[in-house]
Amino acid sequence: MVIQGKYGEMVAFQDHDIVSVPLSEATKGQNLVDPNSFLVQAAKGVGISFGD
Repeated sequence: MVIQGKYGEMVAFQDHDIVSVPLSEATKGQNLVDPNSFLVQAAKGVGISFGD
């Protein structure tokens, strides 16, 4: 993203695709995540902690 000049953005996973999203959009409102979802379970499986 830096090479493309995309500052102020973050990486996101949307509709089975990896995309960049402006931070202003990403921090707008609340996004609830199902703790039993495949992605959360996969993250926990590789050692990522969610503080629970």
